[in-house]
Amino acid sequence: MICPAIPSHIPSSAEGSLKRLRTDYIDLYFQHRIDPGIPAEEVAGVMQDLIREGKVLHWGISEADEEYLRRANAVCPVTAVENRYSMMARHYETLFPVLEELGVGFVAFSPMANGLLSGRYGKNDTFDKQYDYRSSMPQFTAEAFEENSKLLALLKETAEKRGNAVRSGGKSAGRDTRSYSHVGGIRRERGKQIILQKIRLYGYFVARPMKGSKLQTHNNASLHIPAERRLRGGFPASG
Repeated sequence: MICPAIPSHIPSSAEGSLKRLRTDYIDLYFQHRIDPGIPAEEVAGVMQDLIREGKVLHWGISEADEEYLRRANAVCPVTAVENRYSMMARHYETLFPVLEELGVGFVAFSPMANGLLSGRYGKNDTFDKQYDYRSSMPQFTAEAFEENSKLLALLKETAEKRGNAVRSGGKSAGRDTRSYSHVGGIRRERGKQIILQKIRLYGYFVARPMKGSKLQTHNNASLHIPAERRLRGGFPASG
């Protein structure tokens, strides 16, 4: 899903986030995701205005490539990029040197390939069609599980030889990402009951990023941000 990045729409979306989160500013506001019909410079210009107004402290982009990132960053410095990254999705590795160069954090979403690499699911498992989009993802079909079982067996064997359990983290991407100081990961809470429970407990729901070089925000969510760009409180949100 692509949220429209119409310049006149972004401020109203930010205002809506501020009201729902009951705060006067947002720590990290994401463009989620790139709107191919709107130039990066226009989006960055609006984000710059929001930062000047104090409504947003930092901004990020979801599913950004090098060209879009450089164009946006030239107008208003980008703090983080949130892209898919796992053992099964490594096409963004070419972006890592650019992130190091620009001082932009990388938030890896779906580091366990939407749970596939966890080994917790089999061909007989099903997902809620209303609340869990994995119900329509081809890698979770019974036929795909038959093929993927070979990969999962190899992953489990390799982990056991190293004395580790199959779990999320830097190694889940199929390489040790510790050499890249700007790489962190995020896991997403799933299921209606989990989300409702979070809302009852905290009054709002925000997905929790995983361990890494992390930053604590007011809702105790942790987020990997370069030290010089660490935030001072508030809430992360997406536009």
